[in-house]
Amino acid sequence: VSGGPYSQVCGRIRAYQWGLPDGFYGYNRGGQTTIDSIYVCGVVVMHGSPRQHIWTFANGAVENYTRSQVWNCPCDNGATSIPPFVGEDYFCESGYVYPGYWNNTEWNRLHSTDTLWDGEDCHSTSTCCSFHNPPYFTKTLNQTTSDDFELRMCLDDPITQDNIAVELVELYVK
Repeated sequence: VSGGPYSQVCGRIRAYQWGLPDGFYGYNRGGQTTIDSIYVCGVVVMHGSPRQHIWTFANGAVENYTRSQVWNCPCDNGATSIPPFVGEDYFCESGYVYPGYWNNTEWNRLHSTDTLWDGEDCHSTSTCCSFHNPPYFTKTLNQTTSDDFELRMCLDDPITQDNIAVELVELYVK
């Protein structure tokens, strides 16, 4: 980060879901339990070496699925736990509303009508659009730093099955 030390970070990411990424499945069932692993399908903002977590943008598979599943967001019937190093510092949203039946064509499609992590277009059964007031996150770090940011795109399946089309990244420091 050019411009000197900072202790606060603010920003947003605007993206779209491809296929059915599976939220925090990597952490909950995939054995990916460290900050260096693929613990989430989504985008992670970090700094430092060793890595220190700033914010996680998780992409759950579907909204409005009535059975609790580890591949959904915890705010949308997700039977998931969040990694301790993430804590409350995340957004989780899906760009696909479950229509009441499984349609295998959803695995190979860009869900371009519902922007991820914008705080809009969540199904009525979901609290994902109100959790931490997206689209912007704000985080105060434990200490002042001049570390560069690291932006990680994390996916635990082939990109032909699960992917995220990132349109915009904004990060600000103070």
